[in-house]
Amino acid sequence: GRRELLQIAETRAMASLQLRPGAPAESLGWLNVLLAAGWAATWGPYLHETLTASIERSLATLPLPRTLSSIALTSLQVGSRPPFLLSGSAAACLGPPPHERPGAAAVVELELDTPDAHCELEFRFANLASRPRLRLSRPRLRGTLRLHWEWIREYPYIGRVRYTFLQPPSFDAGLEPLGGVDVTQLPAVGPFIFDLVRGNLLSSCVAPSWVETDLRLKSPHQTPTPQPSHAAAAALSAAAAAAG
Repeated sequence: GRRELLQIAETRAMASLQLRPGAPAESLGWLNVLLAAGWAATWGPYLHETLTASIERSLATLPLPRTLSSIALTSLQVGSRPPFLLSGSAAACLGPPPHERPGAAAVVELELDTPDAHCELEFRFANLASRPRLRLSRPRLRGTLRLHWEWIREYPYIGRVRYTFLQPPSFDAGLEPLGGVDVTQLPAVGPFIFDLVRGNLLSSCVAPSWVETDLRLKSPHQTPTPQPSHAAAAALSAAAAAAG
């Protein structure tokens, strides 16, 4: 049926974007300049929102050790330095399902090393009254990201967007216990935390899972200020002159 044809078209478009070792890649210096220019105003806040939702979703579905009741994300800062795009490719295709709008897809290899980025996690234990926290600082990440979006006629001209890592990215971060308990030294919990940092924290944004959003919900529509007609402007001028 039509849905199967759409899936085949999307699969072919995605396959054409695979980064091949040794293949020539276009320089993305110009795109890195644009990304840095708009990081604080647009892309940084967008990444903060989508990444917060992705991490919270991963933590909510994570199997926990029996002594651990829950893990909560209490703070996230994406930092002032955007990811650096190493190489990439793009192709036209249909947008994300289920709608049949024109769209595009891209695959980019990126790396992230941001000294002022961090996140904090709060741990709740069944047999411990305190809630120790752990700060992950200066994250370092490298991976291949797939992006998929649709074009729309109205502002902001891009509607639904989704992205995912093709494989679990390499990820590392400094660990700083906060409070009176060092959770990394607790039996059973310590190894679990190191596994969490190495990959489980980002599991909900690794294929086949997608992080999905809609830019129309992030950008308020700009309504032009109505301008008075010539007749109305003349009437206002006459009224002002009479009042003076």
